[in-house]
Amino acid sequence: MLAGAGVGWALSRGRVERWTGGLLEQWRTEESESLGAATVQRSQAVLKGRVWEQLAPVHPAFGFDPADARFLGSPVDFVIFDGYADVKAGRRQSLRSVVLLDVKTGGSGLTTVQRRVRDCLQRGEVSWTIVGARDADD
Repeated sequence: MLAGAGVGWALSRGRVERWTGGLLEQWRTEESESLGAATVQRSQAVLKGRVWEQLAPVHPAFGFDPADARFLGSPVDFVIFDGYADVKAGRRQSLRSVVLLDVKTGGSGLTTVQRRVRDCLQRGEVSWTIVGARDADD
């Protein structure tokens, strides 16, 4: 009986290995396809977000004159010198404000670094510095 079991095991071993090998290969194929699709979707979302960031100043909901916006990209998307175009054209004497603006898509929140920048601004830890060979008083 023991010999019969051994012969049965030896004969079925090859089929079991082929069957499990086929299952493993099928799993690999399915997982790589789903992982590939997820990766492509994430990449597309990131690219759409970057394009939207660049085009935000021309969108009606932007709320500022596009000529007043300067793209940084990181840690915030824009610095808005609100009123800059009017000051430059002589229509105003001063800026209304300086705004750090970040464009959010897909419901994402502030990053840790963006929260730290916001916290500095809220505490008034903002300064003006000139670097150069000549000091300017104006």
